[in-house]
Amino acid sequence: MNILVIGSAPDAVQVKNWDLSVFDQVIAINNAWQITDKWNQLIFPYDFPNENKPATVLAHQTIVTEEQFVLAQNFFGGFVYAGATMAFTAGYWSLATYKPSKICFLGCNMHYSQSGATHFYGTGKPDPLRKDISLTSLKACSYRMLILSKIHGCDVVSLSAGETNLHIPQTSFHALADY
Repeated sequence: MNILVIGSAPDAVQVKNWDLSVFDQVIAINNAWQITDKWNQLIFPYDFPNENKPATVLAHQTIVTEEQFVLAQNFFGGFVYAGATMAFTAGYWSLATYKPSKICFLGCNMHYSQSGATHFYGTGKPDPLRKDISLTSLKACSYRMLILSKIHGCDVVSLSAGETNLHIPQTSFHALADY
């Protein structure tokens, strides 16, 4: 099973041009549901503003809230060890729920430029800049997710290019079949 997790970085919009049939599940994080309607699950934190949620959910779509993802996150060590940013939460929830062979991240680089757009919709609030014990090392949280996923028989890759704070192997959508 192959999972695609879509974040809100500017490069996430390239998913519009992809044949998503290579993925068994497409998971949108926070505002990423606005990029394409081909997502299966939308995952967001408890404090995600209601005005940012979709007005309607299609028959093939479901919402994943803390009622579902906290259990998965806790199974993998809890938010302090697993990381509180939604990219890690979506990854661990996917791993626990679907037991996939591959989780692919797009638009989850968690790299916030000091100038220009930080998200596909403009400028957003970067979680990694909050003072929170669970966000002390995105690098350590990345490596931890990579290792735990591998232990569970799952490869984790980023389909985003460029600078990243999600320290996992990078490849392209077109090279994914050969990864």
